[in-house]
This record gives sequence, C-alpha cells and structure tokens, in this order.
Amino acid sequence: MYSWIERKRKFTERLMSDISKGIVDYDIMDILMFINSLDNYYTTSSCSGRIIVIETPEPGDKVGAVIHGKWHRRVTVDEVVKALSKSGLFDVWLVSQGPIIHIVAKNLEAANTILQLAVMAGFKHSGIISIKCDRVIVEVKGNERLDILLKRRGRLLYREDALPLLVDMANTILYLGKRKLFRFKELVKEYFEKRYTSV
Repeated sequence: MYSWIERKRKFTERLMSDISKGIVDYDIMDILMFINSLDNYYTTSSCSGRIIVIETPEPGDKVGAVIHGKWHRRVTVDEVVKALSKSGLFDVWLVSQGPIIHIVAKNLEAANTILQLAVMAGFKHSGIISIKCDRVIVEVKGNERLDILLKRRGRLLYREDALPLLVDMANTILYLGKRKLFRFKELVKEYFEKRYTSV
C-alpha cells in the first residue's frame, strides 16, 4: 500500500510528464501546479472545459462513441463542419462542457477547505465523492453544459444559417466555465498564500 507521500509523488510526476508531452490544457495548468505544490493535496484527472463533436449509436453510449472533434478553446463553425463531415449514420452531438477537477485531500478538513473555495468560485455542483481513512476525493464541477443533436441517423437537424448560432452558444458555455476556473484559481492562491505567509 502506498503512503500519502508516495501517492502524491506518483500523481505529481504523472502531471509533470503530461505537461512535458503537451497533453494538459493550458487554461488549467496553473491551478493544477499550485494545488500539487500544497502538502495536503494532489490532483488526478482534470479538464478545463471542452467542446466536442461526438457520434453515438445510442444516447449515452460511451463504448460505441467516436469523437470527431475535440477542443479546449473556442471553436469555429468551419471546425465543427469539418468534424461533422467525418461522421457516419449514427447520432452526432455538439457538446460543450465546463471544467472538472479531481482533487485528493489528505483528510476531511483539507477536503472541506478546497470544497468551500470551489463553491465560492461558483462551482455549485462540486462535492466529496470518496472518503477513505487516508484520503478524501473532491470533485470540482460546474453546471455549465450544452448538448445539441446535430444529426439523427445521418440526417441533419439544423438549418445552415443556424449553425453559427449553435457554435456561438457552445463557445459561450465554455467561456462561462473557464471564467469560474479563473475565479477558483484566484481564491485558492489567495487563501493558501495568506495562510502560509501568516505562519
């Protein structure tokens, strides 16, 4: 069984490796680095928010799903059209999702502290998702999400002049989530920098 220090080192090293490979979202890198620098926390799977074009045989079928386009930034209409052109005869969705961060805390007190900061930043759907004797997992999650069915069994469900409006809404959802992420980063830094300064 790994100790707290060993697990923290393992996940921190994985984060640094992912950063060096360029597979960590730029918008979330700063807050992940700061949280992992704190003694009582480390992060696992996290995302700053994303827009995807995804094809599924049935709604909610993750096993048979194929992602034709994925972006952690604003997307253009042309990019969505290009992703759509890769689709087949199943249902195709335009999905925009807010940030999600999984933070492992050393104890319940530490978990509650980071959770309260998340709620203050606007992540009202955050919560503790696992409690063990040596760690507590907090999920920081927003309620920003948009799911639009663009094709049903290969048939387009939107007018051509409507697609820019749909893409703009997806970008707006992404922006709202990233704005909360920035607020969360500022609150966490302010709280812990003040705490360590006063010690």
